Parts: sequence; C-alpha cells; structure tokens
Amino acid sequence: MTQRARAFATVELIIGLLTLGTVVWARPREGGPAVFLSIVERVAAGLVPYRDLALEYPPLALLPIMVPRVLAGNSINGYEILFTAMAVCLVMVTAAAVAWLAAHGWSATSRREALLMFLGLALAAMPALVWRFDIFPALLTALALMAVAAGRPAWAGLALGLGTAAKLYPAFLIPVLLAYYVLGRRPRGAALLLFGSMVTVGAICAGLVLLGGPDAFTFLTYQGDRGIEIGSVLGGIFLLAENMFGIEAAVSFGFGSYEVSSSLGATLALPNVLAQVVLGIGLMTGTGVSLVRDRRRLGFIQPTTLLTYLLATLVLVMLANKVLSPQYIAWLLPLGALLSWRQSLLLVAIFALTTFVYPLNFALLRAAEPLAVVVLNGRNLLLLVLFIWLVVPRRDGSTGRVSQGPAATGRVGDSGNRTGSMAAR
Repeated sequence: MTQRARAFATVELIIGLLTLGTVVWARPREGGPAVFLSIVERVAAGLVPYRDLALEYPPLALLPIMVPRVLAGNSINGYEILFTAMAVCLVMVTAAAVAWLAAHGWSATSRREALLMFLGLALAAMPALVWRFDIFPALLTALALMAVAAGRPAWAGLALGLGTAAKLYPAFLIPVLLAYYVLGRRPRGAALLLFGSMVTVGAICAGLVLLGGPDAFTFLTYQGDRGIEIGSVLGGIFLLAENMFGIEAAVSFGFGSYEVSSSLGATLALPNVLAQVVLGIGLMTGTGVSLVRDRRRLGFIQPTTLLTYLLATLVLVMLANKVLSPQYIAWLLPLGALLSWRQSLLLVAIFALTTFVYPLNFALLRAAEPLAVVVLNGRNLLLLVLFIWLVVPRRDGSTGRVSQGPAATGRVGDSGNRTGSMAAR
C-alpha cells in the first residue's frame, strides 16, 4: 500500500465516520425500515403477493422484507431491529466479497485499501444500507463478479438473475459483461452468462405467473406510472428553478415517495431524452473502445476496465431514471470500493451528500429550502462528473490504473484466456 493511497483511504474512512456520527447525533425523524410494515403485515394476514396485493418490488425483494417479520412476529421494534441487523450482516458479507475480489487482482488497489475504502463508503451511506434492502441485490452483484473472476460465467448469470428478481437494476450489467466476454474472444463465457441469467429469471417469472396470475408483473407498470421523484436529476432541477427563477414546483406524495411536478416538465422532456441518448452512446462507445484496446494491447481485458464500465452503467441508470431514491447509492458500494482511490474519494463525497439530504435534511428538501436543494443538485452533478470520469478512455489507453500485465495468480478462464491483476502491490 502506497503512502498516498493509505492517506486518502484514511480520509474516506474519516468522512464516513463523521457522516455516520452526524446521523447518530442528529437522530433524524426520517427513515427506518418500518416503511415495509404495510406490506409484511398484509402478507402475514394471508394475502398472496401479486395476486391479492399489488407490489412495487420484484418477487425476490420479499425475502429481505419478510424474514425479519417471520422472526420478530408482531413486534414493530423487533422488526426494525432484526431488519437492521440483517442489513448489517449483508454489508459484512459484501465486504468479504470485495476483499476476495481485491485479493484476486480485481481491484485497482490492495485488499487492505479496498476494505478501508469500502468501510468509509459504507459508513457514509449507512442509513440507506440498513433502512432499505438494496444492499441485498448489491451483494448479489458482488457475488456475480466473484463468479466472473473465478471463471464461472454461468454462476455469474445466476447471481445477476437473482439480483434482477430483487431490484431489476442488475439486468443492466448483463450487456456489459457480455461485451467483456465477446470482445475478450470468449464466446462460450458469454453464452454461459446469458444462459444462467435467462434460466434464473425465466424460472422466477414462471413461478410468479403461477402465483399472481395476470397481475404478476404489475411492479413493472408501477414503475412506469410513477412521477418525477424528488431526488432525481429532474426533480432537483425543478426545485432549483423554483429557488432561482420562481418557477413553481409542487411536491406531493405518491407511489411510496415524494414527487415533484413543474411546468418545466414539458419544456425539459426532449432535452432530457437527448441527454440520456448522448450519455448512453458515450457509455457504449467508451466501453467498446476500452475493452477492445485492452485486448489488443495486453491480450486480455483488465478487470479494472470491466469494473469501471460496470460502475458507469449503474451511475447512468441512476442519472437517467425518474426515480433516484437515497438507497440507490447502495448499488455503487461494492464496485466503488474496487476502483482507484481518487474515484472512490469522489464516491464517498456523493454518499455523504446523499445522507445529508436524506435523512438529515429531507424535510427541508420537501419544503424546497435553498441549502437542501443546492446540496441535492450538487450530489447529482457529482454523479454526472463521476460518470464522465469513468466513461472517457484515457489517451494512453489505460483506465487510470497501474498496468503490470497478467498476474501470476491470474485464473485461466473458460476459454483459456487469463485475467490479469492490475493492482499495484
């Protein structure tokens, strides 16, 4: 571990500790896993999910939501305590997955640095991690990466399929991993990844149809019917326009979250779509150029190159979505701890600003108070900066990491191509 990397990893840890300490000191009224009680109590009363009870979540999300209810019984405090304890355990298992990946060369830093960065990120995002279940699909994505690193693409597909059945977003990682295998001249790996994910999702969907009948997939239409969530890019712009130009923005509660409507919605509709198209093209171009360049220069695709564009994909999903709930930052946790300390330092700032908005100052945001609105837009701007930083290939052909060639511990993959470690030891 270099002295500079150690120092900045320590800075991340301090930021995380200060952020969590502020939450503990302030004891905000917002937050807590009790938001799921309306679901679990109706299921416990005998209603069949998706048939008798419309849900906004995919079916596997019921696992982390219902297990604490089964263990705690009718106790509300018991449910919250067990939900939080379970989430903490999932964070710890995710940390173990990150440590394994770093130890096997799938990190821009050493294992110790990666764990320090993970801890700093987790502390800064702790309310979002322990009050919601998004750490569950985040763990499944980390397990998928472990399977890729171990040369087990079918198992990676299985993990991503399970993650998709819990939160949908892991599905967006599948095309990047397919490109990794195809452009890395490992078509068998691509086929196995696709097979594993499709079989998993197909089996879950078949069971869901048997359970819920014609209303089995209402959680998909639910997402389509939602308005502009207050924490999204457009939501932040609407509130900022009200503060700066007096363009009225109305905040209301609907679809389980606070939404913002504004006359700017129609004006920004086309620019928003164009911006998403540009960012999407940038992601696809950067991914293709970097993966092909790695293959031509090194004979293999660097793990950190893949990690970079997986993380960029998740950031784009967050930026383009009309919903950007605070817990979405959990998606970035395992990948963010595996990248360079510079990018991870930016990510911990994003996490800390998210916690500042929710739960610390969410009431101020709903009231469109200037400080909370500026911080929210600053957080969203930093997400855009991070996306651009991740996507744009370096002129020297690297992704900003130290390249040492295939490591002695590199695993022979499914087609005999060795994955190399880019970690600076």
